[in-house]
Amino acid sequence: MTLLEPGAEDRLREYARFNDVVAELRQRARLDLLSEGLDPADADYSLELDMRYGGQLNIKRTPSPVLEVRSEGDVDAIVAAFGREYAEAFSPLGVYPEAGVEVESFALRTTIAFPTPVLRESPEGDADASAAQKGTRDAYWEEFGEYRATPLYGDALLVPGNIVSGPAIIEAAHTTVVVPPGRTYRRDLYGNGVIE
Repeated sequence: MTLLEPGAEDRLREYARFNDVVAELRQRARLDLLSEGLDPADADYSLELDMRYGGQLNIKRTPSPVLEVRSEGDVDAIVAAFGREYAEAFSPLGVYPEAGVEVESFALRTTIAFPTPVLRESPEGDADASAAQKGTRDAYWEEFGEYRATPLYGDALLVPGNIVSGPAIIEAAHTTVVVPPGRTYRRDLYGNGVIE
């Protein structure tokens, strides 16, 4: 779609062509939001345009200052925003509106603000993690150059405040945590494991 014809005098006058593309993208975005259980009324929309000067190969994605075009001033605002983006990305010497300005593609961004989640803290237990120990396992430790009986802990049994001194192995449902010799594993108030 041509926003500015070569010669930099004739501008897009069929605003409906531009606005119909945006309306279609907004409708798709609404359907996507609804399919995710989100209210489209809570969404903010912003438009980005992939643009280039006529006869040039470089395309630059540019945030549009308007969502819809309703006047010649809106077209000029988009062209000016593109000129600034193009100059910054390539060179001010490449800004050449006299060659015309074309829109190659439209990209609609949809944003919904969510409240900042509040992390739930668990009560802190003591440092002693012996209640979570399930036994031992022979494991090879490069630091010692040999296999050693290594304490084995159940991740689900650890509580906030527990500290496991390495060498140790902590087994979880989907992973295994290895605590090297000289390091400690601490369960924090949010259930995270921190190796120090």
